[in-house]
Amino acid sequence: MRRPCKLPFILIVLCMILPLYALPARADEQIGLRIYSSAEEVHSGDIITVIVTADNMPHITSFGPVEIDYDAESTEYISTNTSSQLTDFVYQTDTETSGKILVSAIDETSTAAIEELGIELEDPSYYSTEETILFSVSFRINTSTSDSIPFRIGGAFDFNMSNGGIASITIGEDMSIPLAATLSNDASLEALSVSGVTLSPPFSTNVYDYTATVNRSVGSVEVYAVPGNLWAGVTINGGKTLEYGENIITVDVVAQDTVTSSQYVIHINRQESYTTEGAGLVDSAGVSYAFLNLPAVCVVPEGFSQTTRIINGYQVPVYSRDGVGSVLIYLYDGFSEPQFYFYNPTTRRVIPYSPGSLFVEQSSILSLEPVPDDVVIPSGFVSGKREIGGNIVEGYEDPDGRFIIYMTDEFGNAGFFRYDSETGNFYEYTYREDRNEVYFKALFVVFLIVAVIEAVIISVTIYIVMKIIKERTNPRPKRV
Repeated sequence: MRRPCKLPFILIVLCMILPLYALPARADEQIGLRIYSSAEEVHSGDIITVIVTADNMPHITSFGPVEIDYDAESTEYISTNTSSQLTDFVYQTDTETSGKILVSAIDETSTAAIEELGIELEDPSYYSTEETILFSVSFRINTSTSDSIPFRIGGAFDFNMSNGGIASITIGEDMSIPLAATLSNDASLEALSVSGVTLSPPFSTNVYDYTATVNRSVGSVEVYAVPGNLWAGVTINGGKTLEYGENIITVDVVAQDTVTSSQYVIHINRQESYTTEGAGLVDSAGVSYAFLNLPAVCVVPEGFSQTTRIINGYQVPVYSRDGVGSVLIYLYDGFSEPQFYFYNPTTRRVIPYSPGSLFVEQSSILSLEPVPDDVVIPSGFVSGKREIGGNIVEGYEDPDGRFIIYMTDEFGNAGFFRYDSETGNFYEYTYREDRNEVYFKALFVVFLIVAVIEAVIISVTIYIVMKIIKERTNPRPKRV
């Protein structure tokens, strides 16, 4: 008896299973890449930007490398520009192979959040159903070019999704930009900057007027300008010497055709004041001060010279001295008259400068303070006065001629300081002499007590001995 054939059954099963493997990827997991440029034609020496986009982004956490191929003989790579849409992505560009650029990027913020919390509650990765700029690449067109400039996406890999999957990629058509037969009429700038200066508004190719402000101490600036076309001529006028007030710097650009031109203007205001408008600080006690210009005539401590320092982010005029941490600055607290203050950048303490009550040591600033109620005047000292630096200073003196004053240093440490009239310096008073006197008094009392005890012991001993001798010399009669 013939056995029934199982082949038709197997074919039926295969016909049911194979279509499952042949099913297309989900539409929301397919990404179409496109390369394009806004330039309709290019001239030799032009800078052009090639843009790479994705038609959607299904929760992509990283991508790349995406390979951009170009003709290295006719085109020079300049830079890779990140996307303003993918703000959390960190980019990496590989240009080691001539004619190829490999661009990769990863969303470090969402990747870290997904690793810690997952995506069950809310997926933090980038998602969009509209076209998204992945990145752009800037190139300079060389002189040895052919009739057109080719660019293409040579490959794209690993568009990773937050769910662990990898999106399917399709690549659009290659791009070729015609080379113009005429000379370039591009008289624009690709970049414009001024050393140490922030332009307002930020530079843009189509913006021709800018302003900036510099400190009084800035006497010149360097201007850097890059033309949009390599063969355009650029002439910079001004900036080498800045006068107080407004200074005008012009950047003239003449296109390769020698007919088209443009002019960029920078208005730089050099402040007549050393102090930036609005500059101020808040001290350790929470009091706000505003920096003011130094007065035309002022008296400062010996050894201090004028300079500038960065304080609270502002460059301001100060008087400083080597070895002294505090600097002398001119401030206004909003209530009293403007005056000089000593400011310590470490402690942020602000001390009013008063020549009669403030003394400058070799490495510290000392200011007179009233003696607190809980501080005891050292023994042997009484109120007294001394002339120090042409000023009468109240303090305390003892019979040996020592003179001490209660003061606070620039770090906030308070205590008595001894004035040495021979050197003119102050030294921290340690109470050593008073402690020795106390020790001597204590020892005297101890020895006195010991002496009294010994005298009592001797007296008692003598009494007992005399009594014993008396009893032996005159014995009592015995009763019969």
